[in-house]
Amino acid sequence: LEFRRVLFRYIAQKIATYNSKRDRNNILRLEVQRFSDPMNGTLLNHLVSKYGTEYFHVVDISGNHQLDGYIMAGIERSEKLYIFSIAIEEKYEKQGWGSKLLNRVISKAKANGITHFSLHVKISNYRAQNLYRKFGFMESTLVKDYYGPGKNGFIMELWL
Repeated sequence: LEFRRVLFRYIAQKIATYNSKRDRNNILRLEVQRFSDPMNGTLLNHLVSKYGTEYFHVVDISGNHQLDGYIMAGIERSEKLYIFSIAIEEKYEKQGWGSKLLNRVISKAKANGITHFSLHVKISNYRAQNLYRKFGFMESTLVKDYYGPGKNGFIMELWL
């Protein structure tokens, strides 16, 4: 039990709310490293101005004050949390950080009365789909060409 408390405090210290001055360029750097269709600065600025940063979280896994992962989400129509993007530095994959970030955002939204969660995921991104399924997300809709010509995606949703 004590180990769990220490681990929880350690994780809580690593995850922080997004700060545009500190984190913006690092998120864009991770987007380019991790995605074939990265988000640009204009879109990131739009998401921050439209949704705020309550559900934008970053993680410094290495402890060197560098962003090593993030999750960005926002409330739509006061009833649904939409997850825009989640990414972890490649060297920290398969260590549970994506789950920790997703859990943080879902728990926070649930505490605020949100019971519907939604996201888009590439059909070819099996690892991400498996992560979302672990949380109870299910494919609801096939979206043709969502990620570009011939690059289909799923809408995955979770209802609590």
